[in-house]
Amino acid sequence: MALRMQRFISLRPQRTPAARGSATTAIAWRRGMRSLLAALLAVIALTVTAIGAPRASAAPAMSGACSQAPAQSMRDRASYTPAELDRYGLPQRTPGEPFAKWATIVRGAGQRICGATRGETVSWTTSTSFNWAGNVADESTAGQKYTEADMDYFVPCIGAPPSPDPDFSGVAMAAWIGIGGSPGGKTLIQAGTAAFQTYNGTSWQTTYKAFYENTGASNPAPYYPFLVKCNDHMYVKAYNSGSTGCMFIQRISDGLHGGSCYGPAGYTGSAEAIAEYSQFVAPYFARFGTVTFKGVGITDNAVYKGIDKLPHTTYELYAHSCNSQVVHAATVGGFQTDTGNTPPVKYAVTWLHQGFNC
Repeated sequence: MALRMQRFISLRPQRTPAARGSATTAIAWRRGMRSLLAALLAVIALTVTAIGAPRASAAPAMSGACSQAPAQSMRDRASYTPAELDRYGLPQRTPGEPFAKWATIVRGAGQRICGATRGETVSWTTSTSFNWAGNVADESTAGQKYTEADMDYFVPCIGAPPSPDPDFSGVAMAAWIGIGGSPGGKTLIQAGTAAFQTYNGTSWQTTYKAFYENTGASNPAPYYPFLVKCNDHMYVKAYNSGSTGCMFIQRISDGLHGGSCYGPAGYTGSAEAIAEYSQFVAPYFARFGTVTFKGVGITDNAVYKGIDKLPHTTYELYAHSCNSQVVHAATVGGFQTDTGNTPPVKYAVTWLHQGFNC
């Protein structure tokens, strides 16, 4: 029987104005924090590109030139050798992964996007102690070795942001699959989508992006290969190929896909499907409603299982606001049957609070 634990998560303790002495010092500290966050958000906003025309960068790529796979009608892509899959930027089938599920993805692949805009060195993930909502397969029972994780989901649509604030003008969230990252400091490879809202002084601008990241790489940062839209149906996968971490993202409707193999392999002691809030990316947690992670499968010691069949921890997201109040920012629903999917399991993460509340 799979373990189901509830872990309450909060942000790292923040120093309150009272702890900083005089009111004058408190005001200066708050202004400094606002300026720093505003500067980070301004840089993040610069990464936005036009749909269908992502700006090329020095993003790590699969080996060889950026080649497009021949049409499926010319040859069954499920018969490709590992070298051919790598050449066309298609994911390997890892030991134990169901053939039918993998074959559906590679056969349905469309245009490959090779260039990617590079985000700032602020990673989406720094620790599971304050910004994850979801389930993490872990080693609470000895002997686990996670080498692959995948799922599908619909990009959640971001609702109305909090009232505009000239200093705190950014809103963000991310949904992703990953291997590693727990406990904090372990190499994480992840693939998913991120949503950003920025205020330009008169109106809010919303952008949805596919992204991947290897936190163990030199100079780590997220890469954004293409823009997406809310309600796009996405397939995402993270897997280890020998000593290298690989990430793959595909929009199911048209097969548009991107990803890369680079950096070290993800830590094999954890694997997860997460909705994330990071105050290092944006001060407010985007109002995403509910996102449902479907067919969440993890390969453990070459055996493919639903996350509900593995020892795991459920992370409820609690966040500290800047006045030291604790707010419940996101909640995780129980496992449900996902009929027709492989594996037949799904669960939902629901937004509750915007977080930062100064």
